Amino acid sequence: MENPPQISLSELLHKLTELGGSDLHITTGTAPLVRVHGEIHPLDGYRQLSSSETKQLAYSVLTDAQKHRFEENLELDFSFGVKGLSRFRANIFNQRGAVGAVFRAIPYEIKSFDDLGLAPVVKDLCGNHADWYSSPVPPAPANRQLWRP
Repeated sequence: MENPPQISLSELLHKLTELGGSDLHITTGTAPLVRVHGEIHPLDGYRQLSSSETKQLAYSVLTDAQKHRFEENLELDFSFGVKGLSRFRANIFNQRGAVGAVFRAIPYEIKSFDDLGLAPVVKDLCGNHADWYSSPVPPAPANRQLWRP
């Protein structure tokens, strides 16, 4: 029996971004799944993954300290970047005795309201705060008092 070709996480993350997807799901017993425009579907051309393959894919981006933390808690949240591709937020978990993982793409470029194709009313609802959506923390009000002991 011939061994199937090894799948790499880098390959799967590249496929995800090529498709314009937001999430990559890796679970035992299914082909890799991607979420594109809110719909989850299997990646074409990929077979079901074994438990050893899902573990290898999930562990491929972990440091030794992260592997240890995951093995203690059976769940781990972290982030990482792939140069020239995207940043990713990840959750690795234990599901029915096997390792599973979800990787969410966090693009380097933040799209504008127009690029997102949102209805003009959405921008109107945000008023003069429409630029807040691209900032991790909204600006503090000008009249905010700083706490002093």
